[in-house]
Amino acid sequence: MNIVIQIIILLGAALLFGKIARVFKQPAVLGELIGGVILGPTVLGAFAPDFAQTFLGHPGATSQRDALVKAALLLFLFTVGLEMNFANLWRQRRVVFAATALGIAVPFALGYFAVELFPSLWGSKQVLLAVFIGTALSISALPVIARVLADCNMLQTSFATMVLVSATLTDIVGWALFGIILKSHAGAVPGVVMDLTLGVFLLGVVCSPFWRDGKLQEKGLWVIRNLVAPIYFVSVGLKFNFVTNFDIVLVTVVFLIACFGKVIGVTAGATWAGMPFKQSLAAGFALNARGAMEIVLATVALESGLIDERIFVALFVMAIGTSVLSGPAIKHLEKAS
Repeated sequence: MNIVIQIIILLGAALLFGKIARVFKQPAVLGELIGGVILGPTVLGAFAPDFAQTFLGHPGATSQRDALVKAALLLFLFTVGLEMNFANLWRQRRVVFAATALGIAVPFALGYFAVELFPSLWGSKQVLLAVFIGTALSISALPVIARVLADCNMLQTSFATMVLVSATLTDIVGWALFGIILKSHAGAVPGVVMDLTLGVFLLGVVCSPFWRDGKLQEKGLWVIRNLVAPIYFVSVGLKFNFVTNFDIVLVTVVFLIACFGKVIGVTAGATWAGMPFKQSLAAGFALNARGAMEIVLATVALESGLIDERIFVALFVMAIGTSVLSGPAIKHLEKAS
């Protein structure tokens, strides 16, 4: 199938399922990810294998498509870096640093020791795998968190400022650790891929203080976020069968460790630093959203050979589950406070 037709199908599916996600008050990225699962071997491959083979199996078209998908990923990471905002860091430094530190440390430790103590569950006891799982379970997803707070009409509050700055620091630490892990991993993907993945994100961070929202910049960001990035996220599900690689025990363990570690860590840190308990708990659920960033890390780790498809699927499900849980939990706690 022609590469242009493939991209049109991918973008159409991304926009359709993104719109459906918004109808249900969820970030569009969740719909885009689910759209990819439906187009891939999990659904379309099971019910219309001939079409799926035509769509997925042409080597030349697939190679061209993968190149475009990687370009979309890099553009998306650059825009995420641009969203980093340190202007309000100093004013809320005590709460931000405490919530960030424990919000990273607790899920990291739980993830690390889960691999060390139960290697058979993960299929390996590599130190790098344990460090990666700890890192993957400790990150947040700034774009998804910002969208959830906007949907809750909280984006201009001091609570939102604290959460977004904490998410910023968390993502920077997570990406730095991830870069070290991939550099240390024997047999990883070519270095240029890893360097670009981390480097483009950090370039966006460096440029963020100088970024000014003008009409041209705003239009550029709109195109990347609404027409380019969705191509990447819908493409995630094209290569993997989420049924045959679904391990219910592993999925459950990953989800529970991720939620427990992040919510408990952030809540404990923020409460210790003086934030009211219910607000601290709401911050914990906000930062628990993993969304797109988790998928990016998991995809690169899978391509590098660091994790297998079972672990990828578990991280994928966790990313969607934590993002779906975040909004309702915040709204409930906001009403209760």
